[in-house]
Amino acid sequence: MGKGQRRKGHDFERNVANVFRTSRLDAKRGLGQARGGGEVADVMVKLPFSGPACHVEGLWVECKRGARTNIKRALQQATDALENNISSGPEYAGYIPTAVTKDDYGITMVTMHLYDFLSILGVVRSELPDLQGCEEKEWDESSK
Repeated sequence: MGKGQRRKGHDFERNVANVFRTSRLDAKRGLGQARGGGEVADVMVKLPFSGPACHVEGLWVECKRGARTNIKRALQQATDALENNISSGPEYAGYIPTAVTKDDYGITMVTMHLYDFLSILGVVRSELPDLQGCEEKEWDESSK
């Protein structure tokens, strides 16, 4: 990856963090490595709500910008990195893996697992019908 591509990626990460902050959310760019040597998120976003129906602390955001971004790969990268960090400590247990992507000359998109999106909306897993083919991952016991 060339210097210009890295710069474009870093500029996009800063822009995404600024958009979250402008929306009155606590967002910080992740720089360096997490404790235990794991990967850090491009942007960490703390969400301002909590409660018994929503066990969400924040978003673990992976940002991708390029000619043709691979949305699924970006979400998988966020998911894998978050799971690796959770296994080394509970610090990020309430975070949701999220991909923010933008193709050149395209719109910025947000991608996350369906059940994670519903948990942000406060939907309790046990209230949902069985959505065949939509079970991207198991929900933990606290969201049932």
